[in-house]
Amino acid sequence: MTSYKSAVDFRMALEERLKNAGAEHNVPVDRLRRKVAFDRFLARLFSRKNTAKAQWLLKGGYALEYRLGWISRATTDIDFTVLSLSAKTIDQAHAILYDFWEELTP
Repeated sequence: MTSYKSAVDFRMALEERLKNAGAEHNVPVDRLRRKVAFDRFLARLFSRKNTAKAQWLLKGGYALEYRLGWISRATTDIDFTVLSLSAKTIDQAHAILYDFWEELTP
């Protein structure tokens, strides 16, 4: 795995990879950029650290995009349902969202 000296270096490398992948697969870069952000969020939501992961169910357009790939219509959001709502599930969702947005803001 490559390590970067700064967040700016990482961002530049990521943008270059997205640009190359977009050209290779004829997919808009903004769609690839959104996919990376969504995938990182989902990785946190369904990680081993999240003990309530079995409670979350991905649905909607992004679930179809995962299933069908690039032939599906691009989506701009992620839809979930919670199988069993509890205070623990709400607390974990808050913590995941907080951590995710903290990492995205400089």
